[in-house]
Amino acid sequence: MISVKSEKNVLWNIIGTSTDSFSSLFFLLIVSRINGTYYAGIYSFAFALSIIAFCIAKFITRTYQVTDISGVFSDYDYFFTRIFTCIISVISVILFCIIKNYPVYKFSAIIAFTLLKIIESFFESIYAIIQKHNLLYKVGILMTLRSILNVIVFLIADLITKDFLIACAVVIFADLFLLIWLMITVNNNIDIKASSFNIKKVFLILKIGFCTFTITALNLIIVNIPKFVIDKFGNNELQALLGYIIIPASFMNLVSQYIIHPYLLKLTETVKLNNYAQLLTLLKQILSIISIIGVFVMIVAYILETPILSFIFNTDLSPYKSTMMFIIMGSVFYSVESIVSDILIVFRKTFKQSIIYFVSTVFSVCISIFLIKKSLLFGAGISFLITMIFLAVLLLIMLFYYTKQFKKLWNKKGD
Repeated sequence: MISVKSEKNVLWNIIGTSTDSFSSLFFLLIVSRINGTYYAGIYSFAFALSIIAFCIAKFITRTYQVTDISGVFSDYDYFFTRIFTCIISVISVILFCIIKNYPVYKFSAIIAFTLLKIIESFFESIYAIIQKHNLLYKVGILMTLRSILNVIVFLIADLITKDFLIACAVVIFADLFLLIWLMITVNNNIDIKASSFNIKKVFLILKIGFCTFTITALNLIIVNIPKFVIDKFGNNELQALLGYIIIPASFMNLVSQYIIHPYLLKLTETVKLNNYAQLLTLLKQILSIISIIGVFVMIVAYILETPILSFIFNTDLSPYKSTMMFIIMGSVFYSVESIVSDILIVFRKTFKQSIIYFVSTVFSVCISIFLIKKSLLFGAGISFLITMIFLAVLLLIMLFYYTKQFKKLWNKKGD
């Protein structure tokens, strides 16, 4: 029987991850309607780059921190590590923009959204502390309120200034104020084991989490490679169009978060208790749910995606319907690989997984350059689909292999 608290955790996790994911889409809609397609293209690329900066800033994901049952590291150790990785993230983005020699406005937009993501990485650190106390529903409520507030502030500021860069700066200040309030509240209401700054633990976390970070970073890079190639061979208008038609893929990524987050603690406990039968049941449930939803989304997208997105962004997207369907199909495989990756992280099988992501990244870069140079957006759709199939198949093979290995190991322990 599912407890009331578990139901609240699931419900608010869905609401929170939904509003958090869709906030970026509302930003794109606002910029597209108020500032135009050219600036929507700048926003789309700046946001894609800021997501990678966000990955560097997080370094250790919330999944890893929540499922860390070793007791070696405190929440303070993770927080101190977060400060260090945020500094590295900002420096990396600045150097990248200087090397690319972007115009001042585009440079500023990238930095602004990077700073917003840096703040979000600190929110993630606080969310992990709350979630570890089985208060996932409170994380969902906080994510919902923060996302709604950011969108409202951004909309009002952009309407007044007609400059999305200034609007982003206003959101940064609002977000920073909210973060400070949350840190004080959590510190006063949740019993957190006190810990002083320990540089050795910081570097040990970085060492232990390097493979996990590599997986997360390469996963994000793979997804955004078409945007980087379009940045090289296309223009801001094409970047905006790609941003519009890739929106349904964001929905599938959202679905994968719905599914995996409530299962994290269950999977961790199952592995800890050496319960193979329960592990197999959980894996079947997770993969069955994502498969059924994936088929449903593809059918709905084929019928409704083009007219709805064309209406929302006031742009005729019918010439790109085939590209949209390739991206939708790719997003289904992306959801599968994201979920399988999280499961393998729970298993603490990260090194070989990072090798798979590295090989897939090289594969994606090569195929994306080849196809996008030939047919731009259509090539982007095909390259995305092929890459996601390639990566999902490799990770599924790895999952099945380690599941069988666990069965043999646990059977030996039982003898």
